[in-house]
Amino acid sequence: MLSAPTVLAHGGPYLLPTSFEVKRDYVSIQGAIGNEVFFVPTGPIRGASFYSVSPAGTRQKLDTVTTLKDYSVIEAPVTEKGTYKITLGDEHARVSRYALIEGNWRVIRPANMGNNAATPRPAAPAAAPAAAPATPAQPPRPPRFVEEAAVPKDAKITEVRNLSRAEVYVSKGAPSEATTKPSGQGFELRPLNHPNDLYLDQGFEFELLEDGKPLPNVAVEIARAGNFYDEKKEYAELKTDANGRAKVSFDKPGVYVLLTNYPAPQRDRSEAPPARSYSYTLTFEVNR
Repeated sequence: MLSAPTVLAHGGPYLLPTSFEVKRDYVSIQGAIGNEVFFVPTGPIRGASFYSVSPAGTRQKLDTVTTLKDYSVIEAPVTEKGTYKITLGDEHARVSRYALIEGNWRVIRPANMGNNAATPRPAAPAAAPAAAPATPAQPPRPPRFVEEAAVPKDAKITEVRNLSRAEVYVSKGAPSEATTKPSGQGFELRPLNHPNDLYLDQGFEFELLEDGKPLPNVAVEIARAGNFYDEKKEYAELKTDANGRAKVSFDKPGVYVLLTNYPAPQRDRSEAPPARSYSYTLTFEVNR
């Protein structure tokens, strides 16, 4: 069953096809950034390259892409029988710079960006007369950002390459397995049952990998499309087990998106950031 988490799902890039079961020799796909409610686009995926992997394993860059103000439209040829994987390539990346200041790693913000530095937490209010003593105010967390001009000249600097990948599978005729196999490079999701052959009584089982090795204890969120008007937004939250595997069950058919980030966003800013970080989304359909 899906349950409502304490916070909304994180946003990210997604790919949404006009159909997961393709009848023609092509499929059109919406590529966009989504926030909180899927699939309501908040902007196109800019500066990206999109690829199709055919059932025979041929990787092809998709050149028929139209970028609108809210989303991009990608057209992919679908001429072979079997399952295609449509993917936003890992070269869709940005580099973040961090500075170690007073024992905490802070993101360096270029001068032309706005100031979104974290606001210190307010002190706890004083206790009312005859009430229990007030809890002492917690010290504010160190700011997450630092303006580029304010970075000390002797500060240690490091760079993090943030890689974003969005994927979707579409099938012409019976689903095939070749495109669901991992490459063994980078951060990947390996479906353990076919994403184009999912049903309510079956659920969806998958494995998360980095360079072919299972990733345990990675947080994953599942968001359901069509919840814009729902009073209760439905999500599933889970973590991979010791073997890097997880399984989610469903109580409604529909289109879903799986979201995950690895490594998880840092809570202890005294720890050095990783050299690489990944965000990943997979769009899939659950049938009755």
